[in-house]
Amino acid sequence: MAEIVVVGTECELEASLDTSNQRSRTIVRFYHPELDVLRFFAFLMVFFSHVWPPRATAMVTRLGFPGSLIHGFINAGALGVFVFFMLSSYLITELLVREKQKTGTIHVRAFYVRRTLRIWPLYFLFLGMAIAAGLVVPAYRVPGKELVMMLLLSGNWYFAQQGWGVSFISHLWSISVEEQFSLAWPLFLKLGGRRTLSAGCAALIALSFTSMFLLCRRGSLANPAIFVNSFAICCFFALGGLTALWVHGRVPTLPYSVRGLLTIFGVALFTIATAVCRIHDMEVISAGRLMAGYLLTCIGCLLVFFAFLGATVPSWGRVLVYLGKISYSLYAFHLLCPIMTGWFATKVLHREHWPLSFPFAFLLTVLCAGLSYRFVEFPFLKLKEKFAFIQSRRV
Repeated sequence: MAEIVVVGTECELEASLDTSNQRSRTIVRFYHPELDVLRFFAFLMVFFSHVWPPRATAMVTRLGFPGSLIHGFINAGALGVFVFFMLSSYLITELLVREKQKTGTIHVRAFYVRRTLRIWPLYFLFLGMAIAAGLVVPAYRVPGKELVMMLLLSGNWYFAQQGWGVSFISHLWSISVEEQFSLAWPLFLKLGGRRTLSAGCAALIALSFTSMFLLCRRGSLANPAIFVNSFAICCFFALGGLTALWVHGRVPTLPYSVRGLLTIFGVALFTIATAVCRIHDMEVISAGRLMAGYLLTCIGCLLVFFAFLGATVPSWGRVLVYLGKISYSLYAFHLLCPIMTGWFATKVLHREHWPLSFPFAFLLTVLCAGLSYRFVEFPFLKLKEKFAFIQSRRV
């Protein structure tokens, strides 16, 4: 088999040649390795915000306004999940649009099979691990209602109502939101063309900000009630869809200096959204401040996305591409591994504050994710390729 990988072009070529009674098939893949690097960047944002020690947070908050900015920068890492949402929507929309151009339709059933094979094995395995952990350590026992909601892929609505608990599966609320999006998006794309899709995305953005306004008027907390609300944060999926329609295979040729500035400005907007607009605070804030914060976050997502799109990945960057490739497993394990590190530090080393906690937790997360990808995700991803009409990244 001869394989050609085409990145970021409008070409959709699939040909077969018979030579000496052997069939050689040319496959065109739509794949941007630099977007795997962006996935890892988004994961690092979330990981950093979650493992930052509360003791250090208490110290920086005493510094007045500079401390508020530092605290906002730390909280800005949580917005990495919105980068994931936009990127996921961009890739799904791009692949489905190409599928429709190639085959004349969108095969909704095949999409659902692909999505199930991609997300469900690790997701439900991790829920099983949480149940087992709760039986051993009662402090981490998952409440029955939370578990049912998570099993039904609607965990975000549980946390919106009940708030955050002591659990290493709470971060999987974002998987619930993504699966709700994935349930509706292929049907939405199948029914309309580019104009219909553009209008639908614009309507989703309007729905998102209207929901934010109404939730603020009801006195809902910015976090988690609004932060995890599917209607309030659907603007990021709409943003990814619009970006896919506008870009559609084209890639910007930007110098690395410009890409660096775009990344800095994007992170700066995330920081303003959390430090000034306070969209991640567990309090009631005004509708104007909240909507401004989410608008800045949307712009920040766009800046960061275009900072990476089309960038050439050097040979040393293959490590980052791989880490982006296993980012789903990294995200799944990134709360459990710091807990394990903390247990090791206190029970084995007898040290409450261990300077190596952060790097050790990160390395343990990478190790668990690598094993998870190889032995849990890999077999299902290979099977998933059989249901793909447009090939993307090689497993």
